[in-house]
Amino acid sequence: MKLLDIHLTRIQIEPTNRCNARCVICRRTHWNREIGDLSLENFKKILDKLPKTERLHLQGQGEPLLNADLDIMVRLARQSGMSVGLSTNASLLNKSKATKLFAAGINRLNFSIDTLDPELFQKTRPGPQLDRILQNIEVTVLERERQGIADLHLSVTVVGKPSTIHSLPDVVNWAASLKMDSVLLQNVNYDFQYDRTINDRILEMDIPKYNEYTAIAQRIAEKKGLKLLLPSLTSEKNIQCGWPYQGCNITWDGYITLCCLQPDPDIYRFGNIFQEGFEEIWNNKLYRQFRKSFAKGTAVLCSKCPALYGNMWHHSETPVRNQN
Repeated sequence: MKLLDIHLTRIQIEPTNRCNARCVICRRTHWNREIGDLSLENFKKILDKLPKTERLHLQGQGEPLLNADLDIMVRLARQSGMSVGLSTNASLLNKSKATKLFAAGINRLNFSIDTLDPELFQKTRPGPQLDRILQNIEVTVLERERQGIADLHLSVTVVGKPSTIHSLPDVVNWAASLKMDSVLLQNVNYDFQYDRTINDRILEMDIPKYNEYTAIAQRIAEKKGLKLLLPSLTSEKNIQCGWPYQGCNITWDGYITLCCLQPDPDIYRFGNIFQEGFEEIWNNKLYRQFRKSFAKGTAVLCSKCPALYGNMWHHSETPVRNQN
């Protein structure tokens, strides 16, 4: 099989798979992987092995801010020429940590908020307290404004669930009041859920209700000048995913997995960057066979992925778009 030239547009690296929340939609709540943090030494090893990469997202199956070296990782990645972002539940994002991330050169922060109702929040994202989260986000936004940082995108990511979709207009209104840059509605990544019972409940979306609340949210966003990005609900197959060709996920313990939607090395992995070179893994037999099946539309791992059908995000937010 043909070797693939390396042109990476995005890498996702997991700073930790520890988390202070137990979100019902998260695979981490339902798995039993070994828990650990990516050490600064190992992060440097990964950077040394990676080819030129445009964007790095510091995210995995945990809360990135639990890694004490996160700001240093951001700084090192920026110094290597990458744009750097991360997603957080913001429960630990106090002014001190925000300031360190700003100084390190962070380019994007995604805040995970599905509802402004404290009781509903605890049902869907048990653990962190909503009032503290909202306060931390407000402090972060104000600090960006105070410092006059232009190259920092602040976004809210809302996971579309039947229990919380009615909250979308309120979240959009709140984000607009803080002068956020965008709100991104993300549909549930259902194919890789571990608990099928929970999974089935999540998928019981009332489409007319979904359309009603997204339309209300869109009108609010347009009125207040906020960018609201909505995914498609059509079932037409639209292969735009470029992960097999231009990106990958790296776990805290070094396993290279397919993407941000299938990061679990116990399900599928291509190698370990602490044991082999990146180029060696990128063009090994397993990776090449997977790309061949993906191109034919026969990759079982991806067969029901919502991103493959254009149903996960707004098309402009697809993490790795196929440029081949």
